[in-house]
Amino acid sequence: MEASSIIAPIAFESYRIDKADIEMKPYLQLLANYNQVDFVNVWFSYGLREPTFLKADKLYVVGFNLEVKFYKSEIAIEDREKAESMIDLKLGIAGMFSVVDENRLPLEVEERLIKINGPTILFPYARAAMTLLLSLAGFPAFLFPILNINELSKKAGEAMEVRVVE
Repeated sequence: MEASSIIAPIAFESYRIDKADIEMKPYLQLLANYNQVDFVNVWFSYGLREPTFLKADKLYVVGFNLEVKFYKSEIAIEDREKAESMIDLKLGIAGMFSVVDENRLPLEVEERLIKINGPTILFPYARAAMTLLLSLAGFPAFLFPILNINELSKKAGEAMEVRVVE
């Protein structure tokens, strides 16, 4: 097989889960029986981190934090904002993307791609880690819903600037 002569202007290099925290409230019923937790209708929060460009290394670092709260099944969805959650899960992920000088895109295009597509590429890894963490904690299989990360990143990233480190 011949090597391709096409070189991507931005390449995904690696990722790391850099924050993982699970907290279960001290309810004996929860420890004995997890059927009372609603693993379908969950509350979540998504927060982009400030993207950074490391000029000397030609690397972008992007990431986001996710927080998920699980409530008792008996609590109506509309009442959950005032209720105490049963399980809180916090997860953070960071990824590196390299750029090639010969193929560089215009800076505005490059930064927009990094701010929107970077988190979109990282989301499946965060989703899998979240599922695994809950499973290892002894809870039933939970698959974090697929989110339109592209749209969330567009909205959050519009006001965000890329920090450049010389």
